[in-house]
Amino acid sequence: MFGIIYGNLFSAIEAFLKCLLFILPFVMILLFYARRCNLKIPKAHIFGDLIFVYLIIFMLEFTTFSSLARILYIGFEIHPETFNFIPFNSLTTDVFPYVTNIVLFSPFGLLCSILWENQRTLKKVAFTGFIFSLTIEISQIFNMRITDVDDLLMNTIGAGLGYLIFRAMQKFAIIKNGFAWVRNSKMPFVLKHEVWFLIYIVFAFEVFVLSYL
Repeated sequence: MFGIIYGNLFSAIEAFLKCLLFILPFVMILLFYARRCNLKIPKAHIFGDLIFVYLIIFMLEFTTFSSLARILYIGFEIHPETFNFIPFNSLTTDVFPYVTNIVLFSPFGLLCSILWENQRTLKKVAFTGFIFSLTIEISQIFNMRITDVDDLLMNTIGAGLGYLIFRAMQKFAIIKNGFAWVRNSKMPFVLKHEVWFLIYIVFAFEVFVLSYL
């Protein structure tokens, strides 16, 4: 397992550098709208965005989601035997995947909390983790990997755990608030929902573009 993680860390670097071609124009759009709204985006936030993008890429690489090229290669087939809708079906036989999924999504929940003020509730961070995890699980339908309700549950718990870690770091003054800008009522849609734009720009890049670069 550690060998897989190690390999994905390096493969994600290559994908990240290619993804910058799509992320940097989006960052320029953010800066443009921020200037129009008299908002100053901290440099630490932009740096945090790039770390978040790398994390998303690593998570997609680790879960071996389906790219368009892979779907076209293996054909469009759905195999019901790869679905598991029974919660905790394999908990008694192998607990390691449960722990792995929680650990995988904890940095996701932590970064969501650090970078965006409108994500700083347990409910919102867990919901963001749930939707992103659901996206991954749906994509796995098409490459004959197991689409598992347990993964969805553990990933959501992991995102929530990341939020709790953020709160603990705040309480003990381990982290300052310089990564997020102050919201206002006139914040445009693209700034208000930046987290979702970043997630799905990266997801679309990995699905439709990366295999052809």
